Amino acid sequence: MFLEAATSAKGSLGGGTLRVGQGTPGDTDSGIVLNYDSGARITGIRVSCFGEGTLRLGFATQTGSSWSGNDTVEVICNGEENNVSVSEILSTAQVDAVQFNGILGEGTGGVLAVAISGVAN
Repeated sequence: MFLEAATSAKGSLGGGTLRVGQGTPGDTDSGIVLNYDSGARITGIRVSCFGEGTLRLGFATQTGSSWSGNDTVEVICNGEENNVSVSEILSTAQVDAVQFNGILGEGTGGVLAVAISGVAN
C-alpha cells in the first residue's frame, strides 16, 4: 500500500522494493536503480522497512557517467513510513539515476520499500 500510494502521487519519480539481509551487498546486487532520461531533481525520499531489525540504507546518484555516494541512514524495520532528509546538494542537483541498497545491522531480514519524489525535466 505504501509504495502504490507514494508512486502514484503527484511528483513521484518512482520507487521499488528490495529484500535485505545481514552482510555487505554483493557486487552483482545493484539494489533499486531508477533512471531518468532527461534528468531529475530529487526533493523527497520516503522509505519503509518491513520485517525485523535495523536497516542501514545507502544511496548514490549518477550525473553523466559519474556516480557519487551519499550518506547512509538507519531505518527501523517496523513497517512505518520514514522521510529521509534530502541534502541541499541532492535537492538542487540534476541527476540521471539514483541507486538504493541496504543491509541489516541487526535482525533476521526484511523488505525495503523506497519512493522518490521530485521534478523530472
